[in-house]
Amino acid sequence: TGVLAEKCTAINHAWNHRMKTGMPWVIAKCGMSLDGRISSSDRRWITSETSRHHAMLFRRRVDAILVGGNTVRCDNPRLTVRGVRKTRTMGASPKFATASANCLVLTPLLGAGPYRVIWTRSKENIPKESYLLTDEFRERTIVLENCTLRKGLQNLAARGISSVLIEGGGVTLGKAFEENLVDEVRFYIAPLILGGEALTIPGNVMIPPITFSKLHHRQLKPDHLMTGLVAK
Repeated sequence: TGVLAEKCTAINHAWNHRMKTGMPWVIAKCGMSLDGRISSSDRRWITSETSRHHAMLFRRRVDAILVGGNTVRCDNPRLTVRGVRKTRTMGASPKFATASANCLVLTPLLGAGPYRVIWTRSKENIPKESYLLTDEFRERTIVLENCTLRKGLQNLAARGISSVLIEGGGVTLGKAFEENLVDEVRFYIAPLILGGEALTIPGNVMIPPITFSKLHHRQLKPDHLMTGLVAK
């Protein structure tokens, strides 16, 4: 009847997007300095504890978190939801795929956090002792091997995953923008100048100018959060 149709569409936008396009809703997220650096040799964290907590709150809303193989090798991330309730609200499906990228085995979510996804040329390049392969949630790690990022995201959509948060690194973020795969951005910007080579998007990545709709700014003292939808 159209009652609350706009609100219902907004709530289910990731699921609707997957049904329409065969792709998950892709959010590019990073924490960076004012000069666009995403890591520093003398700082463990670039953004503040407030920003990191805010980012953790957003993690619980997505179906999967994706990083490149180099991020796993360099940072050994856990990609879990910590310190907040694991409540999912963005297009989550009742069941998801586990095991390898070539297998569609559906298992109940049971209130756990998002799936962890590694995009890499080969699983053999991922350290066997990494958290994503050995921790208590290892059965919920998906490895996308030897495929383009677009094909990998299509693979996730076929598994029932409606929203994917890309958290890095720079090569993976750059490829996502280069292939026009990003639907939304969430950039946490710290008031720092760091220098160095670890850019949000590497200089050798060629992307067309990207414009945004519904661009918003929020201060998370001392940092700033910029969010927006990619105009397509």
